[in-house]
Amino acid sequence: MPYTYVYLIDKFYPIEFSLSEIAELYDEDPMKIFESIRGLIENVLGSKVKRARLYKSFLSYKTGTILIEYMVSFEKGTIGVKVIHAHNPVKAIEKYYEAEKRGEV
Repeated sequence: MPYTYVYLIDKFYPIEFSLSEIAELYDEDPMKIFESIRGLIENVLGSKVKRARLYKSFLSYKTGTILIEYMVSFEKGTIGVKVIHAHNPVKAIEKYYEAEKRGEV
């Protein structure tokens, strides 16, 4: 069964989102997903988020894998934050970077 995680500073944080919930929010506005995890991100960073923007996304409804990356600015700089829904989140990140190198993301 796939699970959903926030990947931030080389650590996975499980969150309770189903594939259908993520897909619905993504279709409405991808930033709604970010807003729902803003508190977690600010707690982990120990800082308020100044700005966030959708960077890239990789969606495969066929495999049930979603990876959405946001670029998040906070007081110490900018960092990438990923929301991942997959059976294996590490493999999903690998696939994401492979697709990115091929220009598919």
